[in-house]
Amino acid sequence: MGGYGTVPESSNSGFVQPQYAPNHSVPFIQPLPTETWAAGVCDCFQDMGLCCDVLCCSCCQAGRIWSAATESRPDHMSVPVCCGLLVAEYFIGGLANCLLTMYLRDNVRHKYGIMGDGCDDCCMSFWCTPCVMCQLHRELSKRGVTPGHVCCEPSVRKTQPIPVGVQSGYVDAPVCAPPQPVQYK
Repeated sequence: MGGYGTVPESSNSGFVQPQYAPNHSVPFIQPLPTETWAAGVCDCFQDMGLCCDVLCCSCCQAGRIWSAATESRPDHMSVPVCCGLLVAEYFIGGLANCLLTMYLRDNVRHKYGIMGDGCDDCCMSFWCTPCVMCQLHRELSKRGVTPGHVCCEPSVRKTQPIPVGVQSGYVDAPVCAPPQPVQYK
């Protein structure tokens, strides 16, 4: 008697019959993830404006990532998530941000078929929370659902022009950073 959830009887051929989902005539096979992350966890310094946002305004950036990841709403901040995270951090500290980041990383990973597992999400979110938030922001931006920035403009998209006659300058400096010296020839 081979029903759903039972081990099929083995035969001498070495072939195991596939399990079938209830009320379906075809095997239920979940596709394996084949994608990789657009950027690594340690690539958080590629955009210093985003890095500043995550470090200084992590609750608001988490609200933006939440809206982009779970609701597919680009450049929008979920105020309940932002305020809820602030209150939760008051009571249980940084663990609240770690748990939310772990949930968001798992959500994005499943939504876009990115390879990994829950243990990886947990470890990365616990020990590298700001870096994971930057990674999530970059991944969602690559997928066309840009979460946006809170305080600082992205340094990758908005650059300062180099004055005429200047050979070098700080072109990729974040907009919120103080002006950097320019070397004249």
